[in-house]
Amino acid sequence: MVDIGIEWDGNTKSIYMTSDGNNDTPISQVTPTPVNNTPTSQVTPTPVNNTPTSQVTPTPVKNTSQPSNTTNKNAGTLEDPIKFGDTYYWSAREKYIDTYASADYSFTVLDVEPITIDYINSLGFRVDSDTSQIEYVMATVKVTVSNGKIESGEAYMELPFYRSIWGSKTNNGVSIIGGTDFGFDGSLNRASQDAVTDSEGFIKEITAEDICNFSYTGKVILPITKNAENYLVITKDISLDYDSRFTYFRLK
Repeated sequence: MVDIGIEWDGNTKSIYMTSDGNNDTPISQVTPTPVNNTPTSQVTPTPVNNTPTSQVTPTPVKNTSQPSNTTNKNAGTLEDPIKFGDTYYWSAREKYIDTYASADYSFTVLDVEPITIDYINSLGFRVDSDTSQIEYVMATVKVTVSNGKIESGEAYMELPFYRSIWGSKTNNGVSIIGGTDFGFDGSLNRASQDAVTDSEGFIKEITAEDICNFSYTGKVILPITKNAENYLVITKDISLDYDSRFTYFRLK
């Protein structure tokens, strides 16, 4: 919100914050003390109004084009969600810290299975949500990144191109914001890191001269509304107007 870039270095467990004009030297480095990583709050955050009150990024750049040689059967909107098992393709150019990152993407929901609260607890999470209205599924998804590049500087390869899980939404517009894609074996976030880790166990870096291509398959714990048709929602492009940023995928 204060226009300071933040980057996580998993190798040294450090947080780097950089400002414009000081791209190489961190203005602050915080090395966290190891803590119990089990959340003390519920997996699903309380739904909030997620409409931004201010815009940190420049005027949105419209990125509605698709990668070449691809065809989407559905628009990916709430009114025309992606059919279960189909792959959705798009291109995006987004602000990333003090540069821009662009790539061609694809996203596919491969599998969805119901899971119990006990199973979620066994993964190290605590759930306090209203189980009379909310249940949980484990979604397996595949993401591909093609022609990924940044326009200046350098970055860890995964970070500029990671696609966020926004949550779930029903066909009549009931939303649950949140989804857990990290912190357990097989998680989507862990799979994305594994996809860009070198033979020595370090996450690869990308510079403005590089082009990267990688793909990964991982799992997401997703809260959904009971007794309704639910869609998985991802943030496909933060440079677009708020209502156009998301893509909706059928879960069955």
